[in-house]
Amino acid sequence: MSKIAIIGSGLIGSSWGIVFARKGHEVRIFDQNENAFSASKKYIEAELKTQAANDDELHAWLGAIRHTTELSTAIEDACYVQEAAFEREDVKTAIFSALDEQVEDNVILASSASGIPCSAFTEHLIHRTQCVIAHPVNPPHLIPLVEVVPAPWTSNATVRRTMALMQQVGQSPVQVKKEIEGFILNRLQGALLNEAWWLFEEGYASIDEIDRTVRDGLSLRWSFMGPFQTIDLNAPDGIGDYARRLAPLYFSIASSRANPTPWSSNAIEAASKEMKALRQRLENKDLQAWRNEMLRSFMTWRLTNNITPDSRRNDI
Repeated sequence: MSKIAIIGSGLIGSSWGIVFARKGHEVRIFDQNENAFSASKKYIEAELKTQAANDDELHAWLGAIRHTTELSTAIEDACYVQEAAFEREDVKTAIFSALDEQVEDNVILASSASGIPCSAFTEHLIHRTQCVIAHPVNPPHLIPLVEVVPAPWTSNATVRRTMALMQQVGQSPVQVKKEIEGFILNRLQGALLNEAWWLFEEGYASIDEIDRTVRDGLSLRWSFMGPFQTIDLNAPDGIGDYARRLAPLYFSIASSRANPTPWSSNAIEAASKEMKALRQRLENKDLQAWRNEMLRSFMTWRLTNNITPDSRRNDI
């Protein structure tokens, strides 16, 4: 299998390491801060223990991952580099500039950026045609979606190879055809979040009630089908029928808040207090571990019901 380099040993970088190691790739995780390796190794081992079929598989996966403070060691002989550093343009510019000086002409340089377009930090590079966004959902070893977003100068070969690699390691890549701030996932998530904050700030519902509306309502359908298929099944004659019936309502809702407003400090403070109270009711359990366990259980259910990352609507 190929060698993969990961830049950054935080939660996203560590999770990416799991994704590639599970499929037999040799993984090198780079970080300037050696003190971060302990937490990274602990997280990787704990997560892989929950997924390995036996000790031999666990040891093979763990043995495929190494940490290093030497960038040259991490990227030596690598065919693919996945940057997973802070979501700051200056940080990504510095990292990609350093990579540009050392990589070969056939190495893909991918960024885990959540919303910063690739063109913002790669235009000056010699190897800019090899640069692309591969934005995961946190944590990628449990949630398969990856947004593959090229810059205007990214080569078609880079996009094809990135899509193929993501499919090979069990992810569900979607190709965003052109750059846009926030890509697809965070624009969709942002639309919901912006409306949720507004409803909370205006006193229509509490944090818990808004969360339960999504958890016990919208998300049950969205967990196995997207918004377009959802509305297609919600009208007798499909998506066109639904649009004719309800498009005016959704336009009216959108028009009622034509001018978006920032999340206010007062709303953020009030939401923080409510969320703190909710956490206390949960007896301060490890919510990250709980989330991961729920994701594992749900992904098992999806696989059992043939809802796999590469499934298509005509397979249903």
